[in-house]
Amino acid sequence: MATILGLDIDPQTVRAVAVRTALRKTEIIGYYQQPIELAPPPEAGEGGITVTEAAGGPEDAHQAATRRAIRGVLGSLGQPPDKVITELSGDEVSIRKASLPSKAAKKLDELLPFELEGKVPFDIAESIVDHQPIETVSGELRMHAAVVPRERIAAHTSPRCACSGSSRGTWPSARSPSTGSCRSCPSCRRPGRTR
Repeated sequence: MATILGLDIDPQTVRAVAVRTALRKTEIIGYYQQPIELAPPPEAGEGGITVTEAAGGPEDAHQAATRRAIRGVLGSLGQPPDKVITELSGDEVSIRKASLPSKAAKKLDELLPFELEGKVPFDIAESIVDHQPIETVSGELRMHAAVVPRERIAAHTSPRCACSGSSRGTWPSARSPSTGSCRSCPSCRRPGRTR
């Protein structure tokens, strides 16, 4: 049995749904919601600069509040999920149509980056590539491929690493594409940890 957590993170709230899957059975464990609450502003220090501003400003404060909210959701879940699914804004991702011989389906993860090289606006070697099959016609597998630079994924997932390093990518929902694994925090880079 695997536990999958779907996270929807907006500027004010972290929402989640936890699903347990086993063979052909899927069960919703629960729905969770946690507000992203910024701590009250600290007293101004020397020169009128607050501790928050000195430490990195409101953006860092919001990331810290987002981490606290994610921890709250995970605390409600009770155990770390096996997989976490989240989203990226569509403007962060390059989506292309691609085709390969259907006989190459088993080696698609190896071949697709070569097929997309030169067709995306960034270095494919520094990107995460994922795909969604559309159809197979006359021995040709047609698909949509999503490509995202690793740095954009790291920027998106680093506030979410509060989820026990469980940030993992999967094909996007219809709303917006996401792919990739977090490799930006120490817990995700631990030796022997596989994602």
